[in-house]
Formats: sequence, C-alpha cells, structure tokens
Amino acid sequence: MNIVLKLATPEDQVFLADLYNDVRSVDFVSLGLPEPTLAQLLAMQFQAQQIGYATQFPHAVDQILWTGTTRIGRMLVNESESEIWLVDIAILSAYRGQGLGGHFLQELCVRATAAQLPLRLSVRFNNPAQRLYERLGFVRTGGDGMYIAMELHTQKSIDETGRSQFAFAATEGERVEQGFTGAYFRTLIGRRMKGQSLDGAVADLLVEDVKGLPLPKSGPELDSGDSFVVYFRGPLTPAFPDACANLTPEHGEAMTIFLVPIERDAQGMKYEAVFNRMVPRT
Repeated sequence: MNIVLKLATPEDQVFLADLYNDVRSVDFVSLGLPEPTLAQLLAMQFQAQQIGYATQFPHAVDQILWTGTTRIGRMLVNESESEIWLVDIAILSAYRGQGLGGHFLQELCVRATAAQLPLRLSVRFNNPAQRLYERLGFVRTGGDGMYIAMELHTQKSIDETGRSQFAFAATEGERVEQGFTGAYFRTLIGRRMKGQSLDGAVADLLVEDVKGLPLPKSGPELDSGDSFVVYFRGPLTPAFPDACANLTPEHGEAMTIFLVPIERDAQGMKYEAVFNRMVPRT
C-alpha cells in the first residue's frame, strides 16, 4: 500500500474527530451509554485532547497518513534540540494490522538515532501498541497509572551498560500529575472541585472516595488496568444530571467527567464517575 504523509490542514479536523472516535469508542462500550450521550462524550474528550496537545506541544508537526485520496491516520511529532516526542500516532481500524504504524515508527527511530536525540512517548496502560514499542527498543521510564512513559534505547547503549539505564521509575514520593487516573483522584479525597454541568448548573463537589473497580465474577478473564470509581458529594440543589460535567480541582485544569447521580439523602446528592479500563487477558 502506497502511504504518504501530508501536513494537516484545518480541513482535516473532521477526519481527526472521526479517527478519535474510531480509536477510543471501544473504551466506553462497557458503560452502555445511549448513542447521543456517547457521541457527546467522545466529542468533548476529543476537544480536550486537541487543547492538551496544543498546550503541551505547541510546535508539534501534525501529519495525515494518506493512501490515494483517502485519509487513514495521523502522526503528531514534537521535535526540539534536546528530544523528539511521538505525541500521537493513530490509524483507522480498517487499516490496522498491516504494519503501517510500525513502518513509520521505525523511520522515526532511525531519525532520532541519527540525530542522537532521545525519542519519547506515552501509551495508555494495557494498550496493545506497547508490545510494538517494546519490539522496537522502547523501555518503560515511568508512568502515572493511566499512561506509561517510554523511551527508545539503542542496542549500543544496552550493551555498554549491561542493562537499561532508566529501568522503572520509582513511585514512592513521586509527584502525581493531573489526569484521569486513580492515583491522581486519590490525592483529591476530602477536597472540593468546582463543578459546572452542560446545562449551566454550578456547584462544588466533594471528592468522598476512590475505589478500585471490581472484576466481573463471570465471563472472560480480564486485566483490570487502572479501573476505578470516584464518588462525589454535592448539594441537593442544583443537582447535576446523568451527563458530562466540567470539574475543576483547586490549582488545576478543568476535567470533563461523566457523572451519574446514585443517591439522595440528608447530606446531599451523591454521584459516581466510573473509569473502566478492563481489557481481555492475552
């Protein structure tokens, strides 16, 4: 298949949104959301991703993978004088399994090695792409429970030291970055987040507890990954609906979270937000 890379243009935004939905919708299947709600959630998550990329990597080069007149993927790379970051690589499901991602990754590895620059990336926990990265020579250098940080190691550096010089980053005392992870939300227990629903309701929500999501008692064997439930407590009025809301922690950025009201009592309204990242064991 003849694949070429072309710089992304504003006309590619619709494709990028469709690509995001194609890649990420499987993560939300277990929630059983109605189609309109799922579409709304994916649209908000895509917008958050775009803003996050633009903020963290304002000079990244965004390229679209084309075969003929058809867009099939994207590759977003940020290169500086000190490092190369593979910010994102994604291919439509209909074109996966053909070695396309591996081909362009190998080219990037060659470029980084020739420039003597570290090549870094992060991958979601239990993403099958991690195995591809490992085959290409990437090793884990850290993580936050949701994402694994990896860096390319050449064979020469491994031979000289006899081992990977980075190995696994220590977690004890490590600063937990803001993100949709159990580790981060556990740092918020007992604290309040400013909440605003999509219909304009505004209220403070207390983070009451964070619990691991239990594995199902029947069905196929699953790896739980970073699966957890966050419990919030808010006032009786205004009450947030069963929908996405923007929650902002103190000294943090707004986070779009799907809230479900589960209990109403004298202490107020209780909500839960489920983060299910279970995948079948291989």
